[in-house]
Order: sequence, then C-alpha cells, then structure tokens
Amino acid sequence: MVAARFPPPVASPSSGGNASGPLRAVRNKGAAGRAAAWPYGPRSARFRLLEVREALGAMPAQFAQAVSAQLPSDSALHHQHLLDMEAGFALVPAPVLAAAERLHADHQADLERQAAAREPQVLIGGEYPYQEPMQGPDYQIAPSRYMGSIGSNKAMSREARKDQLVYQPKMPQAKVLDYLEQTKAVLARADGAPRFSEEVALSILHDLRYNAEAALAALRHCVAWMQPPPSPADAPTKPPGRAAAANSVLWLQRLREHQRRVAWSDGEKEALDAGITEYGKELASVYRAQTVLQEKSLPQLIEMYYVAGWRHQSP
Repeated sequence: MVAARFPPPVASPSSGGNASGPLRAVRNKGAAGRAAAWPYGPRSARFRLLEVREALGAMPAQFAQAVSAQLPSDSALHHQHLLDMEAGFALVPAPVLAAAERLHADHQADLERQAAAREPQVLIGGEYPYQEPMQGPDYQIAPSRYMGSIGSNKAMSREARKDQLVYQPKMPQAKVLDYLEQTKAVLARADGAPRFSEEVALSILHDLRYNAEAALAALRHCVAWMQPPPSPADAPTKPPGRAAAANSVLWLQRLREHQRRVAWSDGEKEALDAGITEYGKELASVYRAQTVLQEKSLPQLIEMYYVAGWRHQSP
C-alpha cells in the first residue's frame, strides 16, 4: 500500500479543541442549530471515515488537516472532533464525508497512475519474473575460508566442504539458448514426459562438458525409453550409442527428482498455508511444526515458498 503524503499536523486551535466556522456551529449549537447548519451523513459514515483514513495511512491529525483543506475556507476540522466522529460520539456532517471520499478517490487515482507507469514484468512459465542474468567478474565474490563449526570436535575439513562448480558456459550464449529450446521441444513432443527444467538441462550440459549434441541424444533416448514400445515400422534404424544410453540415466534421474521436488499434494499445500498463517515467514518454524511437511526437505519448502507464490500471500 502506498501511503498518502500529508503535511505535518498543525497545532490544536486555541478554542480548546473545538472546530471553527460551520463545524464549530454544528458542535456547539443545540439540535435546532445543528439541523440548520450542515446535514449529516448516515450513521455508517463513521466507519467510512475510519476506512478512508486507514487506506491513506494517515494519523488523525494529518487526516483532519487534509479533510479541512477540502472544506470551505472558514471551516476547520480538529483531530479530536474527527476521533469523536469515528468513535460514534458525534455525527459526521455530509461535507466532511464528501471531502473524505474525494481524498480517497484522489489516492486511488494516484495508485493507478503509479501502477500504469510501472514496467510490466515478463514471466517465464507463469511462475517467476524474468531477470537479466548477472554474469561477469563484477558480480562475483570470493567465498570466505571455512573455519569449521565453533565449539564442534567434528568440524568439516576444507577439502570435504570444497565448493563444487555447477555451471560455467564454454559455448556461446546463442548456442545455449538453442540447446534449451531443443530440450523443450523434445519433452513437449513426448506423452507423459516430465516437465522441462532449465536447471536440470543446464546441469546435464555442464556434466557432459557442454556437448549439446550428446546431451540432446541422451534426452531423446530417455524420452523414447519412457514411451510405449514402437511398432517395427516406427523403430529407429540406427540404435543409440552406448554414451547416449548411459547419459540418458542422468536425464531420467534428475527429471524425476525435479518432478518429485516441485510436486506438492493438497495436504502439503494446506499445511504450508496453515504454517505461514501461524508463523509468518519463519519457514524453519513452519517446517518443524507441520509434520506433514517433514516428508520434504527444508530447502524444498523454501523453494516452494519463493517459486510457487506463497511469499505473495504471506503476512
């Protein structure tokens, strides 16, 4: 929510918190005088005043000053009088309600203009917004040396914790993108094949030393293995080589693991919703409290929270 900008609150009038002009007349006169001054809004107007003020994110003094700016020049609304109206101790004059409605309409128009000026997000697969990859030495950092767990006798050695390189392209970016498009096409043509995963495709490309032809040949063999046996007329004339058959196991294992990681049952989704409602963004507490979620790992829970959109619904 974008809070409205208001000038700082002004000091209370010298009249001891009473309004001036017609508002003062409305507050100080009797029933006949009030009826002869400004007409009143409905009894539910006090709830609308509170709703508008909360939508604007304004303090009572700020909101009273903004409403006063919408009233005739000889009228002013003190914040104490505004609080009396919101609490139901005083009736809401119709001009005050109309001024609050104008403020709310202006605020909504500002929000719409800001939303229209915002650049649209480009979605990939309808799951997460596309971001330009930050590549190059300017975006890299040198990891600090691992010193072991403090106070632990079983501190991991530096060699045991050695970081593993998972992706370092040794081919032009255009060829990498063409490889990803061909991977999508192979999986899209197969019935019952796992969903495309850019992470899996790039990891296998890295393991095969950026040999895109070998990676695609292994994927085609993997997809063919998952399909029903072809008829003799449709059988391939040239069987795949040993390398493609062996590398197809990589595709099968990683695609199935990725599918299992991103597949969540209805019970797990309900448990995640209940945990976020109770613990907010403390995902470790959600994981420990919800026994249903412990069939997944905590990294999988975090991935689900960020990728599947739960972070947009959390408090």
